Amino acid sequence: MKKYISLLIILASVIVLSCTKEQASPEESLIQLVFTGITEDTKTALEDDFTITWSTDDDITVFPGASAAGVKFDVSETSDGGHNATFTGSAAASDTYYALSPAQNDATISGGIITATLPTTQTAVSGSFGPEANVSVATASDFVFRFKNVGALVGLTIGNDGITGVKLEALGGEVLTGSAVIDPADGSLQSKSGESYAQLSGSFTNGDTYYFVVLPGTYSGGFRITLYKGAQYTRFTKSAEKTIGRNDNLDLGSYTGSNWKTAFSAGEGVKIKGSAEDGQDLAYVASSGYWNSSIQYSDVNDYPYNYEIFTSLTQDQKFYFEADGGEKFTLNAAGNAIEPLTKIANAPYGAPSTGLYRIRMVLPDGSAEIKQISEVKYDIYGYDSRVLSYLGNGEWGSDNFVMKSSSYMNRYRFIVKFTDDTKQYYGRMSTVTGNPTYGVTSADYFYVQPTIDSSADHWSPCFKFQNETSEERYYCTMTLSMNNDNGHYTHSVTNLWDRTRPISSGENVFVQGSGVASPDVAGTKMRYSTAFYNSSVANYGDRVDGSSTMADPAGYDYEVFIKLSQDTKFYFSTESGHNFAINSTGNGIEGIFTESEIGYSGVSNGGVYRIRINSTTGEVALKRAESARYLQPNRGTNQELSYIGNGTWRGHPAFGWTNPSHWGSNSIFVFKFQIYYNETNTWQYYGRYETASDYTSTHIQPITDTGATSSWDNFLTVENHPVYGAAQYQTEYGYCDMYLKLNADGYTYAIENIRQ
Repeated sequence: MKKYISLLIILASVIVLSCTKEQASPEESLIQLVFTGITEDTKTALEDDFTITWSTDDDITVFPGASAAGVKFDVSETSDGGHNATFTGSAAASDTYYALSPAQNDATISGGIITATLPTTQTAVSGSFGPEANVSVATASDFVFRFKNVGALVGLTIGNDGITGVKLEALGGEVLTGSAVIDPADGSLQSKSGESYAQLSGSFTNGDTYYFVVLPGTYSGGFRITLYKGAQYTRFTKSAEKTIGRNDNLDLGSYTGSNWKTAFSAGEGVKIKGSAEDGQDLAYVASSGYWNSSIQYSDVNDYPYNYEIFTSLTQDQKFYFEADGGEKFTLNAAGNAIEPLTKIANAPYGAPSTGLYRIRMVLPDGSAEIKQISEVKYDIYGYDSRVLSYLGNGEWGSDNFVMKSSSYMNRYRFIVKFTDDTKQYYGRMSTVTGNPTYGVTSADYFYVQPTIDSSADHWSPCFKFQNETSEERYYCTMTLSMNNDNGHYTHSVTNLWDRTRPISSGENVFVQGSGVASPDVAGTKMRYSTAFYNSSVANYGDRVDGSSTMADPAGYDYEVFIKLSQDTKFYFSTESGHNFAINSTGNGIEGIFTESEIGYSGVSNGGVYRIRINSTTGEVALKRAESARYLQPNRGTNQELSYIGNGTWRGHPAFGWTNPSHWGSNSIFVFKFQIYYNETNTWQYYGRYETASDYTSTHIQPITDTGATSSWDNFLTVENHPVYGAAQYQTEYGYCDMYLKLNADGYTYAIENIRQ
């Protein structure tokens, strides 16, 4: 028997707000309207006689005109068990008013025609329908709304316990729910677009009847009804063509499932598909290796899951899961259960916003939980936590990470925070060896698991970094892996380095920062050498003048000549990715994260400096190279060279040719270089690196020779130049372009463009 749903809302009073001003403001031209209707205390419901009652939570949209913006009217009070309600609100004065129930923010009206949505996902209510689903419309020019239902009811009775969802599908592909274009004069449907199914989600009771609200129309292929019990499902088909008119009530009968199918078996491999991280594996956490209950295991809500994934989702994207056997399933619309998937486009759940999520499921039983993650932290006892960056596929990490020390301060754990203000702690899984050790990057005692918040009992479920010798000494790359790649959740400490020894001897080191002054550039490479001297050459080594010493670190193996700006910070970087700087006392180096941590404030006088570092001890010496010059002692020549960048000086000195009878046919002139170090009032000489018999090499090294002729063996000699020949004598003079090069390419000199 066909039954009807009807609703009459009668205008009880109309109060017109007036004003004596000649021009009223928009607010002053509004009319306060009070409507009386049929209602109930808790929800808009369907009673046994199919009349409709109202709830104090209900509201409607009123359009004050045929193309006006909608205004929401709320229930202010109810009476008579909900059969009477008062709706109040304010709207502009109009000859005709239009109304939509329930209120929809996105609903519009144009030319007196309303466009609204009949929802695809509806709430299961025993003996009734979801309060959001009963879309009705009305129009009035006499302040009396007579609402007419847009949709129709399709009811069915559940015959099983444990049902988690019901789906109604139009087998002919016709639109069953979605956007509806409606004439409010009579509630007739002008057009529709949307989905070919409707979904009921919520709690179901065996023997009760539940109703879908659907759009009217002819459904040529009939309907398919699917009952869900988690990952299990059973289907029924009503293949006869059905025509459902507006306000109709179609009863599809009772359904008791017996031939239940299972999407897949527990333990089978499962991947997420159609998501931002398509193909990522779910962790089967019911297997061994995911938690140890003897280590204060505790979950934020003790959800009894056996599959879990931490992943990135895109807003409203239709993701789903696929088992190794090819079965596909998805979350239901509420996100609290799973159901088999027949068509990807019809997947009912979409992430509410783009972000990171944790999804847990009990399979094949079918309950599910999805929570959005707000942040993941590394949390260390007694210190501020550090937020980790998401790396993808359930991994978070951070470079240049400090491993704390000093007793309890090296105890740490991880915290996953969710957007609902809950949090989950993750600590150690091993009962005995949950203590990561210096020099070890990953092992089974790095495994993590959900743990209690252990602040009150000295963090016993936490990790403890071992074998540190000083506070904040070690840096590393910290990675938290909450995925299935390892067969367990774990973390790793890689790229571990000692901030007091940031250089691996022999690796490339570069000077960086704003303190590097033109003509040099940030990124200038330091020279590395374990043998700066050739001890077979006379008087090799650094010079000492009287009581002044160079005070340089013994065994230095890195050196650079570079121009620095006054009171401006600079630092160093290694090819392995470490950054370090000179400490505040200026005599050592220390690892840093950023330039803001540099302890050394910069040189007090801008200019060219020589920086020496012992990579083993971390000692450093910094001296200003105020000037450099070319010397030809036997001719009395002493000429300045100008710094041109990259550890190179250039000049255009005059020189005298040496008598070949005295020096041999391979010599035109002899010379050496000097660099003056202002702080120590020391001239450092640079002379021959090869032995005395080699007159062709241009390699040079520091030497200790102080006199013009006291040790000719370490003077530099230049082979016979074809322009002048071997017959030239000391009385002859010429000019050249002279270069002194003390940089990472090797210490050398060059003579170019010799001319008379």
